[in-house]
Amino acid sequence: MSQSIKRRQRGFTLVELLVTVIVVGVIIGLAGPNFSRQVLNNRSVAFGEDLVAMLNAARYEAINRAASVSICASSDGATCTGAWTDGYIVFVDNASSNTSSTPVIGTLIRRSDKMDPKAQLTLLNNSTAVTFVRFTSLGMLGRIANSNNAITVKAQMTGCKGNKNAREITIGLSGIISVEPKDCQ
Repeated sequence: MSQSIKRRQRGFTLVELLVTVIVVGVIIGLAGPNFSRQVLNNRSVAFGEDLVAMLNAARYEAINRAASVSICASSDGATCTGAWTDGYIVFVDNASSNTSSTPVIGTLIRRSDKMDPKAQLTLLNNSTAVTFVRFTSLGMLGRIANSNNAITVKAQMTGCKGNKNAREITIGLSGIISVEPKDCQ
């Protein structure tokens, strides 16, 4: 006895496949821009947190070396020239005093390359742009021209959106670094 077994093939029809591809395309089209925005927002947060780490490392080096340590913008990785987004250097500051208005580059400790083109970074001391930050051998903020004001650092990525994706970093006179999440602007 032979039985005839009919096998039914299973799979997608062309119509089912086209509908699935269209639905997936619509979902990706809607989610793509939101995903890109989220990536940018995360990069903005990471940028601010990296700056906090760099400032804390410079303060630690000042205390550890028992010497003044400064950070300045550097476009060439060797001198205090350029904008903060060009990069920065951390170095032992051989200036004659902690109130000197110009740093004197000694031993280079660390350098950073040019930042992301979307990076926005401002350092202010009572609304005056800051070209360098000096930590004394005790870890305190060096007082530029005897200023009694903290330094405020604002960091974010151009185009970030939403709440609390930018960072406002304050360096107090005692050298303590505090961070406050801010809305992107």
